[in-house]
Amino acid sequence: MTLQPLYSADEVQRLVRSMARNIAHDHPDGVVVVGVLKAAVVLAADLVRELGRAIGGDIRLDFLQTSSFRADSGRVRLVQDLREDIGGRPVVLVTTLIDTGLRTAYLRSQLAQREPSSLRLATLFDKTARRILPLEIDYVGATVPDRFLVGYGLDALGQGRHIGGVATLAGEDELASAALAEWIRDDHFGARRVLSEPPAER
Repeated sequence: MTLQPLYSADEVQRLVRSMARNIAHDHPDGVVVVGVLKAAVVLAADLVRELGRAIGGDIRLDFLQTSSFRADSGRVRLVQDLREDIGGRPVVLVTTLIDTGLRTAYLRSQLAQREPSSLRLATLFDKTARRILPLEIDYVGATVPDRFLVGYGLDALGQGRHIGGVATLAGEDELASAALAEWIRDDHFGARRVLSEPPAER
């Protein structure tokens, strides 16, 4: 099992602030931010705070959730819908990571049917090596390698969403889960210290 810091918490926040500036530039009068559960809870919350500081307009936050992606069929279904009516309003669909593009394309098509005044797509991390369905992404924090990511909303078997930075994780599921739990708990070689240090390589 290998756990390698990729972005420190400070570096992640710099990416988020950059995305927020670009979103604010395109939506000076406000926007509906739609996060994809569960991973995007952290990103969406940070984005709306930054947008509030940048434009202070009518900024709304809502969430969607889909079923787990089925690799055998390529199908997902909506299990939690929006509470906000987005008809005639500008919308940014926010996800923490885009890889194949299948789930994101499905969600974007669902939102487009509700006739928002505009619909843009934002992702903190773009894993282009996994892309199956081409996507036009309006706001990208960073392009990342084809590795499993954990931290800042992304989990490994339910663990690690709360970490402020992001690491790459490789190994068998059981070993990775146990090692990640130990890594998070250990103050001497734990998430807070390791992810506060800049990575040696990008």
